[in-house]
Amino acid sequence: MTHSKNNLEESAIETLTYYRSKVRTWIRWVENYRERTKLMMSLLFSIGSQADSRTNLGIADLTARIAFDTQKDSSSMITIAAVTMVFLPGTFVS
Repeated sequence: MTHSKNNLEESAIETLTYYRSKVRTWIRWVENYRERTKLMMSLLFSIGSQADSRTNLGIADLTARIAFDTQKDSSSMITIAAVTMVFLPGTFVS
C-alpha cells in the first residue's frame, strides 16, 4: 500500500511539475506577444505620423505659393489703383 501511495505521490508531483512548466511557457508567450503588439502599435503610429508630416509639408508649400501669388496680385492692384488715380480725373475734365 505504501508503495502504491508513493507512486501516486510521485505521479502527482510529476504532473504538477509538468503543468507548472506549461504555465510558465504560456506566461512567457503572453508577455512576448504583448511586447510584439506594443511594438507593432508604435510602428503603426510612427507611420501615421510620418504621413501626417508629409501632408503638412505639402500644405505649407501650397500656402507659401498662395502667399507669394497673393503678394503679386496685391502689387498689381496697387499699380492699377495708382494708374487709375492719375488718369481718372482727366477723363472727367475731357
